[in-house]
Amino acid sequence: GGQADLIVNCTPMGMYPKVGESPVESLDEVSDQAVVCDIVYNPVQTKLLAMAEQRGLTTVNGLTMFVYQGALTLKILLGIDAPVEFMKEVVRRELQPPGRNSD
Repeated sequence: GGQADLIVNCTPMGMYPKVGESPVESLDEVSDQAVVCDIVYNPVQTKLLAMAEQRGLTTVNGLTMFVYQGALTLKILLGIDAPVEFMKEVVRRELQPPGRNSD
């Protein structure tokens, strides 16, 4: 069979509180140059992304999409240009596991 070059999880699998779930059991059928994206943002590091990192694959988490959805909503509904970088930092800080500092 062929090998996938891109995997995108657009399901809630792996989202808190079901952090042990993944939409796939393994990434054996994924090429060594594959990119793995998980739209889930809580937790930022999902089981799927951890599996991909173990394989040395490029990963993209759902944090940026989550922040830009909020920013675009503010622009469309209220005409406000959102402080995207500040929003990213706040979301990162708030989603950090308890007991870990941001340093």
